[in-house]
Amino acid sequence: MIYVNGDSWSRNLWIDWSPVDWSWPKQMQDQITVPVLNESVGCGSNGRILSKLQQNYYLGKKFDLVIVALTVYSRWHIPSKNLSTWNIGRYVMNDEKYSFDETILPWWLTNVYDRIEFVYQYYNIIWQINELCKNYLKCPVIFFNAWDTEIPMFDEMIFSDDNNLLKWLESNKSNDATDKIVSRYFNLFKFLQTDRNQWNFEITPWRSFLNKSHYDGPNDRDPHHPNQEGHRLISEQVLSTINKHFPTLYQKFKV
Repeated sequence: MIYVNGDSWSRNLWIDWSPVDWSWPKQMQDQITVPVLNESVGCGSNGRILSKLQQNYYLGKKFDLVIVALTVYSRWHIPSKNLSTWNIGRYVMNDEKYSFDETILPWWLTNVYDRIEFVYQYYNIIWQINELCKNYLKCPVIFFNAWDTEIPMFDEMIFSDDNNLLKWLESNKSNDATDKIVSRYFNLFKFLQTDRNQWNFEITPWRSFLNKSHYDGPNDRDPHHPNQEGHRLISEQVLSTINKHFPTLYQKFKV
């Protein structure tokens, strides 16, 4: 079985919109012989992906491969009733049933959101998922940067050399951040540097090979998201990436 998790760019469209599901995990399923379990939800956070994957491990699920379609770094999740989550970002807050409540967004932006901390948590979650898959689920994992165009720039600054990392920290620190806090983040990112090359991380976002004709318009079924052809192209790219990293598995999955 292949396990998939992500946000609205990867969700099962049949659940949300109509009896026709053209999401890339479904189109990938049509081209391979193993089942695909897709637990993506709209506006889902990376923290939610980690939580759901941990639950599957606790429940004894077994996977041949895990595919994580990472969402934007600035989202976070709040655990809620019935093993659900509320996901909060810079623009929206909703739960897995698509109930919306944006009343605390101004407070969250003023008192919680911090770019350095949230970018750090982005990579920290990748590290945790990689460790979970390697040491507990005992299966490979591939990470995709689905659509966040800032992450490639951050990645270059953080993981190229120490001077660039320090420059990035200084240019993004909050007004009340002390030298001690900056030093702490420097050491945290230095730890992640030692593991960065071990991740199967496709950092170039899918936006890079999609053009205007590959998105739904404002009056279409899924505005500002990939349309059926866009999801087909993503599916092809995901399958190609599986073949690149794990050719033996790819041969096993092929129809």
